[in-house]
Amino acid sequence: SGLAFLVARYLARGAIEQRLAGNARFAAIDRAVGREGLKIVFLLRLCPIFPFNLLNYALGLTQVSFRDYLLAAVGMLPGTVLY
Repeated sequence: SGLAFLVARYLARGAIEQRLAGNARFAAIDRAVGREGLKIVFLLRLCPIFPFNLLNYALGLTQVSFRDYLLAAVGMLPGTVLY
């Protein structure tokens, strides 16, 4: 998951950022995730509705720090244990 995050962050973020430069919704989401990254990523990891593979890439496109992203991976433990 960390590799997918880093691929999205360093290979795709620039292109996506240029494409969505005028999109107010993306800008708001990007700011919110950058500000409250750990909490948002943790809650997204707890929710089984979102596919983790897609989420890894999507979060790489936001401003969330890699440290917060990795720490929030603990949110996958309840689902993993139940599975």
